[in-house]
Amino acid sequence: MVIKNEEKFGVLLMADGSQKKINDIEIGDRIRSLNNTARVDNIWKELQIVPVIRLMVDSKELLLTKYHPVQTDKGMIPAYELQEGTKVLTQEHGYVAITQIDEELCTDWLSKFDIHLESEDKLDQHIMFESGIAVGDYIIENYMEDIIL
Repeated sequence: MVIKNEEKFGVLLMADGSQKKINDIEIGDRIRSLNNTARVDNIWKELQIVPVIRLMVDSKELLLTKYHPVQTDKGMIPAYELQEGTKVLTQEHGYVAITQIDEELCTDWLSKFDIHLESEDKLDQHIMFESGIAVGDYIIENYMEDIIL
């Protein structure tokens, strides 16, 4: 999850149905996971200069790093494999096609947030809704990077 040049992208769906900006999430917060809720166990924030993927889905915009996992109708895949027309899981309307996707080469520092959700080793509890789109947490992202790299 990324915040770029003070653009505030990304709110997480909380367990109580409210939304909270990513930079306001704290350890102990309860997030709505795919089929349940999960407690935020750890948060890492770092400044990086990395390319980002900008998605437009269902009138929502989201910035992700290229390896950030996104839930599609074909399973969880890294953001760099997404294309216009790929169907991603949204909180409000189920699977919806990406209407626009762009990779941006950044020369400025970005705030990258990695969130670890506590769970009982159930994969669906590591999936959360960021700006209404189902994405994986730190555990899923690292697992996917290990497979890809």
